[in-house]
Amino acid sequence: VVLSQLQYRDLPIRYGDFGVLHRNELSGALTGLTRVRRFQQDDGHIFCREDQIEDEVMGALDFMRSVYNTFGMSYKLEL
Repeated sequence: VVLSQLQYRDLPIRYGDFGVLHRNELSGALTGLTRVRRFQQDDGHIFCREDQIEDEVMGALDFMRSVYNTFGMSYKLEL
């Protein structure tokens, strides 16, 4: 799909990115494990209409629950 040809009828659009980030912090700026030079960051974006927000949020939470359950993990969600 060519991005310039997308219309509101094409929504929702979901993107995921799995990228390596690099950074060099100044000496003394961070300590211990917070001072990493390279790390993996998973990032997701959902572009949707206002009337699609509830379904998209619930779908993302259901997916997260499924992944956590698969690995026998638990989580607590607070708003």
